[in-house]
Amino acid sequence: MLKRTFLAIFAPLVLVACDPQVRANEQEPAANTAAAAAPDQFFQQSPAPLLGSQPGQVLLTGNNPGPQQIPVATANVYSPPQFASGASQVGLRSDVGDRVFFTTDSAVLDPRGAGVVDQLAAWMRQYPSTTLRIEGHADERGTRDYNIALGDQRATAIRNRLLQLGIASERLSTVSYGKERPVASGSTPTVWAQNRRAVFVVL
Repeated sequence: MLKRTFLAIFAPLVLVACDPQVRANEQEPAANTAAAAAPDQFFQQSPAPLLGSQPGQVLLTGNNPGPQQIPVATANVYSPPQFASGASQVGLRSDVGDRVFFTTDSAVLDPRGAGVVDQLAAWMRQYPSTTLRIEGHADERGTRDYNIALGDQRATAIRNRLLQLGIASERLSTVSYGKERPVASGSTPTVWAQNRRAVFVVL
């Protein structure tokens, strides 16, 4: 009786273990699970390229030995002229301005005046055939000789700055009129401030 019961219980188990078809069917879910995970594993191993720190360079992660140089096409970009009013006195006055002002008894350019002269240098570089006369002026106070010397110092200060900015010396000339050619008449601080000046004249 016990022998029959033993055979009834364990005989099917032995048959299942020995049947290749049954074993194959049991292994299919595991294979399907591995196949389902394959796409995720593929994308993990092949990340998107990262933009390099230098133009034309792409950094690829993974087993690459180093960055790969990828040519980057560059377009020719048209740069319009900085100044558009032409190489004339009117153009200079419109694009840059034709004068700077000074404080009393001084030939030192203040920051605003220096900025105008810097723009003047850029204007002359854009129009390389232009030549310039720099006129120095003073207000009515002081002697004639003193103001002639002061006007010359003011014109020379501008010429020296233009030379430092790369303008050729043969394109520049200076003259001092002292207090002989005031732009405004009167004896007030406002009038004096207008007359303490240097003027740029296109030749």
